[in-house]
Amino acid sequence: MKLDRIPIAFGALLCAALAWFVSQALPAPAPGDRSAFAQALARAVLQERRIVFPLGVAASIATLLVLLRHGALTSRRGALQGAALLALFGSGLLSVLETEPTARALLALIASDASLAPLLSRLAVDHWLHLGLAVAAVACLVVADREPLPDESAGSFAGLDARHRTLLFLLGTATLFQGYDQFIVSMALPYIGRDLDASERGLGLALSLIRVGALVSVLLGYAADRRGRRGLLLVTILAYTVATAATGLSRTIVQFVIFQLVAEIFLVAELALTQVVIAEEFPARARSLGQGLLGTFGALGAGLAALLFPIFQETSAGWRGLYFVGLAPLLLVAYLRRSLPETARWKTAEHATSFGDVAAGPYRARFLVLLALAFGLGASVSPAFAFASYRATNHFGWNPSEVSAMVLMGGGLGMFGWFLSGLFAERAGRRRLGVLAFTGTTGAAWTYYSTGWLAPTFALLVFFEAGATVALNALGTELFPTRVRSTAKSWISNAAVIGAVFGMACVGALGNALGGADRVIRLLSMLPVLCCAGVLALPETQGLELEEIVAVEERTVTSISRPR
Repeated sequence: MKLDRIPIAFGALLCAALAWFVSQALPAPAPGDRSAFAQALARAVLQERRIVFPLGVAASIATLLVLLRHGALTSRRGALQGAALLALFGSGLLSVLETEPTARALLALIASDASLAPLLSRLAVDHWLHLGLAVAAVACLVVADREPLPDESAGSFAGLDARHRTLLFLLGTATLFQGYDQFIVSMALPYIGRDLDASERGLGLALSLIRVGALVSVLLGYAADRRGRRGLLLVTILAYTVATAATGLSRTIVQFVIFQLVAEIFLVAELALTQVVIAEEFPARARSLGQGLLGTFGALGAGLAALLFPIFQETSAGWRGLYFVGLAPLLLVAYLRRSLPETARWKTAEHATSFGDVAAGPYRARFLVLLALAFGLGASVSPAFAFASYRATNHFGWNPSEVSAMVLMGGGLGMFGWFLSGLFAERAGRRRLGVLAFTGTTGAAWTYYSTGWLAPTFALLVFFEAGATVALNALGTELFPTRVRSTAKSWISNAAVIGAVFGMACVGALGNALGGADRVIRLLSMLPVLCCAGVLALPETQGLELEEIVAVEERTVTSISRPR
């Protein structure tokens, strides 16, 4: 079966499942039959969550992967696939924001003598809307499949030929599971704490300890500069997959920290290596776009965790089941072994001779500035995301479905944030994107932890954090020569991790003294806006080949040091 037919197959199954639920609509109960009606409705809601939700997720992921694989959004084929994705996304939001709340309201009303007819009618309309959106999505996919494949230059991914898109697809799939793994703890933190008997302070310290593991990933980055990108990338994917699955077996908070610490080492290394490969293999006019598209896959992984979270939380597996799903990348490793090439730039470049080469010569100043930017961003956004679910659940009484809806909205907007930020950086420059995104991150984080407007401000936080990360990833991979690029990017990624450790430790150590985690996170949210001066201090790399960027810097240093 062609890859393009997979979303059609999932969409058809989704339509069939929704049509069955529409045909099984429950009639209004007689006065003495309310108990039986409640049992039937509860079974129907559970079946719908276990059948419709996973099919919708599968169809959405398959559609997005096909869309990114061909990479021509402005063609008729791409536009139809994009419309199908929007319809599927709308169907998922309808489920978590409207259908399930209506069903819960019906169950709560059964104990009273009030009429159930209005809510039953509303539930029926919701099911018909679900079915209509699913049918529209499948229709778009079928028509798109009949359209010819676009020319290489037809899409908005201008400059990316079939080889680039294949590479993006391979690296993006690995990054999808990296985003999935790292977002589980943000979703399930309250339940992990309860199951492992950990307090708010204990969770903050545990997350800080886990982040420390990433420091070891610098050695893997140095090894990639010495031995090549491909082999180390395969090792990182295999290792974080095993450690992620092992996390689901944790019985104490100590075991949880150990397994996640090991996973963190290889997750950070994997992400840094994929960003380096994008920088070295993509053309100058599409490097930041490539970083944005790579982030889109990571955001999709976070959305997958958000969609599966309420499903697993209703089962005996709970949050542990989410970690067991992390075994899926094992299937990817076998394919990558045959399909992932070594980068051409690494094959022809000098290789690092010393671990400290990255901080030597003309690169020291920019290296230190990028470390400071990554630290500030990590210290702000890591606790903001980690305690987002905790605030919604414990302060506002949200249930798993409501938390999932918030994350879905944020993740959906975040996916556009990665893509639009990549385009913006290509057209307006990395520094302008950085200033705008760092400032927006401060505003969104402060507002989330100061008001009750959780869903919209969380979405803005995801959007602006995506832009800040695209700017940081682009500059962090473009401002160094090939022989030390992987080491430099690993250090920059680790600076963000150290910032995250600092932020989490501040929450754990100062939360009680300052009146709770919210106040500490509000203070930390000021760091990104303070980083804007550092962004402006870096050189602009827009439109320049990597060799040009290095040559300009080395000529500048030579002319300054030459006696007059």
